Amino acid sequence: ENVLMGDDINLEAFPAPHWHEKDGGRYIGTGCYHVTRDPDTGWVNLGSYRVMIHGKQSVCHNVLPGRHADIHFKKYRDRGERMPVAIVVGGDPLTFIMGGCDIPEGVSEYDVAGALRGKPLDIVKGKVTGLPIPANAEIVLEGHVSLTDYGSEGPYGDHTGYYNAVDSFPVFPITAITMRRDPIYLSTFTGRPP
Repeated sequence: ENVLMGDDINLEAFPAPHWHEKDGGRYIGTGCYHVTRDPDTGWVNLGSYRVMIHGKQSVCHNVLPGRHADIHFKKYRDRGERMPVAIVVGGDPLTFIMGGCDIPEGVSEYDVAGALRGKPLDIVKGKVTGLPIPANAEIVLEGHVSLTDYGSEGPYGDHTGYYNAVDSFPVFPITAITMRRDPIYLSTFTGRPP
């Protein structure tokens, strides 16, 4: 329903929280998942990774080593290509849950979600990446992960009650935001459990 590109992109306009007093910034992505595609096989992966705002039009691509999105990123990097990514914030809770599950390599979480629902998901192509995104997504951030520009991410108050270290991750410039009218912004509190 809404497409923002160019100078209209302003991540700081979203109600992304500064969750904990020692956090390194505002986190637009705690209730989200990344959509990536293996450049060799075409396999589409969903993975849940936190996303800290790194300016009005960029975030850090915080994906830990060995995760499927990291494997995809290294393949793109080895080709000298920037990796397309779509970050889905809000929508069907099942796809968010799937993004946090350890689904085997080569199996798309979209397929598992469709199997659990008993019908395929309604998917559309991303405006700038062409990646498959759910038609019912609330907010989608799209762009390509930089091969040369790195930025600081963290600290962040993690699930087990500690702050992770500040680390350097590739910067991910956002080149398109698509969203519903009056989108529901989803986030999760990741503090110490009761």
